[in-house]
Amino acid sequence: MMRFTDAVGASSTSTNEDHVCAFCQTAFDSRDRVCPVCDAEIVIRGDR
Repeated sequence: MMRFTDAVGASSTSTNEDHVCAFCQTAFDSRDRVCPVCDAEIVIRGDR
C-alpha cells in the first residue's frame, strides 16, 4: 500500500497537484478530478 507522503513527497509545502485515491491508493493529478484506475471522483466540499 502506498503512503500519502510517498505519493506527494514528504513536504507539506509541495506545489504539485497530486492526489492519492482513497479507494485504490493510486496517485494522480487532482485537476483531473477522476481516478484513472477506479473512476472514483474527487468531490470538493461545497461543489454541487
